[in-house]
Amino acid sequence: MGPKRKTSKPLSPAAVRNHDNKTSPDPGIDHLPLELQQQLLSIFKTALPLSRIPDLQSTVQKVKGHLYNRDFDAAFGQEDYLEAYAIRWSPSRALAYSEIFSCAALRSLLWNRHKHEHDPPKVVLVGGGAGAELVALAGLIRLGVLEKMSIAAVDIADWSSVLDKLHHAIVTGSPAAAAAVGSVPKPDSTASEPATTNKTVSPTKPSGITESSSVAAGSSLPNPHFPVVNPAPSAIAQNIPPPTGILPISPESIHLTFHHHNILHLPTSTSPLLSLLLPTTHLLTLHFTLSELLSTSLPLTTSFLLSLSDHLPLNSFLLIVDSPGSYSAVALNPRRNKDADADAEAERGVGGGRKYPMDWLLDHTLLELTKTAGEGGGAKGKGKGKWEKLIGIGSRWFRVSEELQRGYPLQLENMRYQMHLYRRV
Repeated sequence: MGPKRKTSKPLSPAAVRNHDNKTSPDPGIDHLPLELQQQLLSIFKTALPLSRIPDLQSTVQKVKGHLYNRDFDAAFGQEDYLEAYAIRWSPSRALAYSEIFSCAALRSLLWNRHKHEHDPPKVVLVGGGAGAELVALAGLIRLGVLEKMSIAAVDIADWSSVLDKLHHAIVTGSPAAAAAVGSVPKPDSTASEPATTNKTVSPTKPSGITESSSVAAGSSLPNPHFPVVNPAPSAIAQNIPPPTGILPISPESIHLTFHHHNILHLPTSTSPLLSLLLPTTHLLTLHFTLSELLSTSLPLTTSFLLSLSDHLPLNSFLLIVDSPGSYSAVALNPRRNKDADADAEAERGVGGGRKYPMDWLLDHTLLELTKTAGEGGGAKGKGKGKWEKLIGIGSRWFRVSEELQRGYPLQLENMRYQMHLYRRV
């Protein structure tokens, strides 16, 4: 048996206030070239055209209703619901995530030493099935930050078909790009059927998911550039940005796998999935996922976070992006009533009990609960922890430019978020 986990103790309000007063360095965010942002949006327009769903607006409203009621099985239980979600919300988030991934601080900490390595860095996306993270990471390759990477997405819903369509658009490009540069390879007409769960995107095909689980090394890519199709005169007169085509990224540059699992229901010490994915992981992300996990089950989420300390290698990273402030607050010690419904509400953090900021729970779990006994048999919690916090941002805005919004058929939304980066030590 492994060492006994330390249990969480109630924290005084003063301690929480002291934590709130602590600040972490703000890395600053560099805005991406407009052409790159247009290309990222074009990936969604090519892979998931609006015409795929006859009554898109009605379908989106149904998905919103299920999400409001926290009925995730219903919200993500149909293929058209999954595509509607990805069409409506993933493009805006992909733009924001791409800006985060490519900022100078994360380039220095996460990517620079991997740029020319033969083995690509592995990125695990927990809750990353809707495609925003995949498209954002593809932007890193198009930007020249990395030449190749290995991506594994883990999600409670079966997003394999959506991810397959997005990956196909990334590696085959689009007709608009072909018109711009005249020599873009045509899509492979022999592409296999849409993906099934726990399968791997072949590094040698532009689409389709195969049974292989190996990570392709791939070859280096030429310097990226951004083709923009010449705009029509009417577009110039209306000051509408020209449509941007997608230059394909080599299939050898992005190796993708998808794993259909509820991460909270995996045995943290014996899970084959965790043992397979995490020991070689460079970065694990939880984007707008951690607060949902915490509200579903605080004990199971804490156990999952602690298991990351056991499975992730030294010098790997954990990146959390989520809603800021009270939107992600969780009841740490909910009040227990005899009524079963009240108990369920308390467990989700919406009933009685004092609520705590998500970032405090995160720091407390990773920085305090992972501390070992002090030297010479001293008191527990006085030794070295297994994580160090590198970046902590309580609130920041990503804002969509007017140029992008004018050239996109759906409303693109600004995104307010908090961000935290930890390194395994």
